[in-house]
Amino acid sequence: MTAEMEAALQAAVIRPCFLLDVFFDSFSLCVWTGSYTYYEGGVYYLGNGWLKSPGSFRENSSDESDGATVILSGVPTSLITLLLQQSVGIVTGRLRFGLLDEAGAVIADPIERYYGFLDVPEYKMDPVRPEIKLQFEDELIDFDGANENRFTRECQKLYFPTDKGFDYVESVQEWSGLWGKPKSDKNKKPIQTRKPSGR
Repeated sequence: MTAEMEAALQAAVIRPCFLLDVFFDSFSLCVWTGSYTYYEGGVYYLGNGWLKSPGSFRENSSDESDGATVILSGVPTSLITLLLQQSVGIVTGRLRFGLLDEAGAVIADPIERYYGFLDVPEYKMDPVRPEIKLQFEDELIDFDGANENRFTRECQKLYFPTDKGFDYVESVQEWSGLWGKPKSDKNKKPIQTRKPSGR
């Protein structure tokens, strides 16, 4: 947290704001609770009132957030349709908490409050002001789904072309569990057996 943020939190009047990023495959939706378009690091955050609820969080036994819900209100139907179509793949979202100064400018730097994976969005039909609820889950929840990647040489090359860490994974399945080369039996002496006596 920056010194400016710490000072703003100790001020007599606190002016909070929230910034939401939703990262789809083909585009990113960036909105915030402010009343104007905010520019930061090459990204424009729309301040058009879409971000109705800045987020409700679920916490686990360790007091750590494992889920968040964000409500977008007044979003055009065409954009809602696009959001529902794009949510089929892996979509991530980030919600940040920030503060405003007396002039309404964002104080550097907003703090990341939550980051997770988008679950199936819920759409509320309303002819005047339609709503879409975006529910995000902790990344650990993603382990419940099917993993399309495999621990093979070919799959590893897709992400790290020069890495050879998986070159011998397939041969491990046929490994007997013994290290080194098997000893030759050429010099092995036959076992001598004694014939029973005639007693």
